Amino acid sequence: MSKSIELNKLDNIFADNFNNLYANLKEHIKKIKKEHKNNIKIEKEKFLKEICNNENLDFDLLKIKYLPESTNIEQVNTINSIIYDKITIDDVQYYYNKDDETVLYNNKIQKVAIYENNKIRLID
Repeated sequence: MSKSIELNKLDNIFADNFNNLYANLKEHIKKIKKEHKNNIKIEKEKFLKEICNNENLDFDLLKIKYLPESTNIEQVNTINSIIYDKITIDDVQYYYNKDDETVLYNNKIQKVAIYENNKIRLID
């Protein structure tokens, strides 16, 4: 066998092994990135939960606002950049925006009632 044929075979073997190694490396990097992203998400939620517990804030509302990757797109678009205050009426929690204190929302930021003349009128 000539030297050039032997070198071609060695080159092909090297290329195949290198391609396999590269594919494995890409797969491992992909797994590590996914795990890292999940770890960051968990730590963000822990941090936000700790703040909410210490400051007596509603975790679910702040999670929707500040951790949109943990909620669905519809909730994020609904809440935008509004911060809601919590009020309890007859042992039921409602939320309202200080700019518009007449509309009451449930915990999913859906309009559920209107507050007028010191009375609550439910929205159908």
